[in-house]
Amino acid sequence: MKAIKQKIWIVMLAAVVLVSMGMATPAGALTAEASGLTMEDMLSAPDAEAAAVAHNKIQISWYAEDENDGYEIYRSNAKDGTYNRVASIDDEFQDTWNDTKVKTGTRYYYKVRTFRYDEKDVLDENGYYLDSETITTYSSFSRVVSAVTELKKPSLTAKYVGKTKVKLTWKKVNGASGYQIYKYNKNKGKYARVKTIKTGSTKNWTNKVAKTDSKAKYKIRAYKKVDGKNIYSVYSKVASAALQVKKAKKTNTSNSSSIVYITRTGAKFHRGSCRYLRESKIKISRSEAIAQGYEPCKVCRP
Repeated sequence: MKAIKQKIWIVMLAAVVLVSMGMATPAGALTAEASGLTMEDMLSAPDAEAAAVAHNKIQISWYAEDENDGYEIYRSNAKDGTYNRVASIDDEFQDTWNDTKVKTGTRYYYKVRTFRYDEKDVLDENGYYLDSETITTYSSFSRVVSAVTELKKPSLTAKYVGKTKVKLTWKKVNGASGYQIYKYNKNKGKYARVKTIKTGSTKNWTNKVAKTDSKAKYKIRAYKKVDGKNIYSVYSKVASAALQVKKAKKTNTSNSSSIVYITRTGAKFHRGSCRYLRESKIKISRSEAIAQGYEPCKVCRP
């Protein structure tokens, strides 16, 4: 753009010289032919970018310059295909535009050009000013940019509910027609599809697993039906579930149902190895011994 401005200043200086020497009329001195500049030279092509921001939206952005009056966006389904205008923006400060007429999974190509409104002098046959009219000056097109819309990757969690069921939970994916769930098969060493859900609003599913399974791994992907074909998201991260086995409670040897021993003459109850059981050793439950008035031995502490 700097080089173009320098060229314009040179042309203007040359025009002044031509007029002062009587070699051109004031209006004719600055014609496109005299300047050697085309209309496209007067505006620089924008630097455009394209990015998919949703499953049904592509955003086109560019650097806006205050010397422009607006921008035109053109779109094609092929890089070297036919481009059709999809937007005309009459705002010099706008630097983005969202294309919402797109299909999920389809790549689109874009190019942008700027335009400016200028007043053109209408001259008579001798080259003198008569009137003016508004003309639109366009820049050349930007480089071609492209983007493809995609479904968002699901987020999956897995948890055992009971001994033979695993509950899978995920966040709803906008635009999805449904989901496909895969479970790892350790015998085959790969994932196999175990469920297809045909409703995009579904957010959980419970899988019944074998009693011998204590661990399970899953992954999920969303899909959208477009023109009779399924367009898939990438797979979620693997979600693992492990069966939580409750530890058996330790038996309290001093509880009321444990076995103790008494003697024929004593008033205490004892452990089976106590030295006071040399003369006699009668088996009895702790609870029954307490009920009959016996007390624990202070030596063996049953």
